Amino acid sequence: MTIALAIIRDLFEGATARTKFSQIAMATMTVPTLAPTAGAALLDIGGWRAIHTVLAAIGALLLLAMLLGLPKARPWTRRPGSHRTLLPATTCVC
Repeated sequence: MTIALAIIRDLFEGATARTKFSQIAMATMTVPTLAPTAGAALLDIGGWRAIHTVLAAIGALLLLAMLLGLPKARPWTRRPGSHRTLLPATTCVC
């Protein structure tokens, strides 16, 4: 969830970002209601191994989609702060 919100913050602004945030919120509320039903159906069809197989396949598809379709995060010049603003002193805090 945190990574999804950070990706939206990095890639989108304004109304588009608000739309993406609302889509994430909707998925966060919807998926927990559907997952037990899907898990029970998989358990009935193929046993516990089917659940793990489907989860591994979904993970592989998400990894592939991320590697092929996720653009690079916003450049450092657009970030609101940097380490120099967070740590202005040059002395070590021990």
